[in-house]
Amino acid sequence: MKHTKIVATIGPACDSLAILTAMLKSGMNLARINFSHGTHASNKKALDKLKLAAKKLNMPIGIIQDLQGPRIRIGEIDKKGIELIRNEEVILYPAGKKIFKNGHKALPVDLPKLVKILKPGSQVMVHDGLIELKVISVNGAYAKAKVIKGGMLFSNKGVNLPGIDLKMPVITKKDIDDLKFGLKIGVDYVALSFVGSAKDIVDLKKLIKKFDRKSKVQIMAKIEREQAVKNIKAIIKEVDAIMVARGDLGVEMSPEKVPIIQKEIVRLCL
Repeated sequence: MKHTKIVATIGPACDSLAILTAMLKSGMNLARINFSHGTHASNKKALDKLKLAAKKLNMPIGIIQDLQGPRIRIGEIDKKGIELIRNEEVILYPAGKKIFKNGHKALPVDLPKLVKILKPGSQVMVHDGLIELKVISVNGAYAKAKVIKGGMLFSNKGVNLPGIDLKMPVITKKDIDDLKFGLKIGVDYVALSFVGSAKDIVDLKKLIKKFDRKSKVQIMAKIEREQAVKNIKAIIKEVDAIMVARGDLGVEMSPEKVPIIQKEIVRLCL
């Protein structure tokens, strides 16, 4: 028996019946559907094809529903992008608000509480850490930041705020809608993004029981925040599986720490 399992993310590049069949034959054990992308209709269509392929091959396949969670993104900016140059000053403001740009490049951030949680010295990592900003000052409308590591920035790129309590619920309204849908179509695992504590897992369990009391779906905690690493023992006690989200964790914490953290999490899980 192969004890190490292979998880493959299913997306537009591999959602045809032929490719899914080939993936199963090649050893895929679990299929991850990322609910940050696609629609309920497109995700169900891919899942139906996968189940059909598995049935034809008489092979088992597990389905992971990966909930998006409270991901922060850059709002709508110029389609050509904005070039951020090292040492220049830029303005960060909550998307949807109107501000006086004062000659600076202005970056909308999809986080209403942005100016309430940022403070001078706060680190702002954008586009998986490829762009780094450091907050200089904050007022009631916006934050001014210095570009530490520049680059081209485009709309909808992810934003990480290392070491900052976002004061946001881990399970969003979108997640609740997606969870209902996932339970209806019969996923095997629900992966919860941006877990901070064991309470987040308990809250998810309550929602699952609320929507389907007979559900046997298992819970996977995604470890991608420093807070989760600090609370890892309590989190492990509540979940069925752990996913170390190395990309986000490497942005939230020093990249060189990630292999050590991952090894320790594996040891605790065993």
